[in-house]
Amino acid sequence: ERAVRMALEDAQAHDAQRLAEWELEGDRGWMPFGAAEEAIIKDAVGRGSSGCELRVAGQQYWIDLDSLTQTNLATKRARRIRRRGAGS
Repeated sequence: ERAVRMALEDAQAHDAQRLAEWELEGDRGWMPFGAAEEAIIKDAVGRGSSGCELRVAGQQYWIDLDSLTQTNLATKRARRIRRRGAGS
């Protein structure tokens, strides 16, 4: 069962990386946002909003679509984000 679960998680991570449009610059390079976060960002873009708020792993973040940054609202740490295919 554990091997099946690990294979499924690997496949989901591969699909997320392949299908993701939005990425975050983490400590180990660029990585895709999760599907739920991606949907929130795409919705904000579609509405013409300058940003949106995300909750990930118990942390609140502000996604600034003008400056292309993600800011942790508690720590104020900012990281770059990018849209794949948009000069990346």
